[in-house]
Amino acid sequence: EKYYKGLDLLFEALVLLKQKQINIRLNLIGDGPDMKFLQDFSNKNNLSHIVTFIGSKTGKDKYNLILQNDVFILTSRSEGLPTGVLEAASMAIPLIVTKSTNMADYIRSSSAGYVIKKLTAYNISNAIQTAYLDKKTGILAYKGKSARKMIKKSFLWPKIATLMDENIYSKVKVCKK
Repeated sequence: EKYYKGLDLLFEALVLLKQKQINIRLNLIGDGPDMKFLQDFSNKNNLSHIVTFIGSKTGKDKYNLILQNDVFILTSRSEGLPTGVLEAASMAIPLIVTKSTNMADYIRSSSAGYVIKKLTAYNISNAIQTAYLDKKTGILAYKGKSARKMIKKSFLWPKIATLMDENIYSKVKVCKK
């Protein structure tokens, strides 16, 4: 969904990067009600050589596709606990996320990627450009390793269960009849 997932702004950011002649590619995994809009936007803005619409993938197919990328980008306007981010981080893929993904503090403290504080096309393009430049210096690879460490430190199932218990279940009042 273009609005909820922030794809409208991500695609505008691609236009900005194209204007700067930053040589990137976007592999868009998934589908949804706004796929045609995004394909039309891509065609109208001459992004077809930059964007590949892969469609919905699961299991090993999805993991193999994620592994082919330098970064994992999630530009959502709202998320709970984004599984895609956790999956990519577990594969040592550095992350570019919005503050609204609820992953910002983890990513910052772990040096696991880049956090977009205010969701705008300009800020998204800057984060992608920074990652592009960091790839040349080895910083991006370091961020990928840090993403994997972040998963091991904060997101293994026993840790998640403890966090859920402390932050959700222990605060719920049970009604007795």
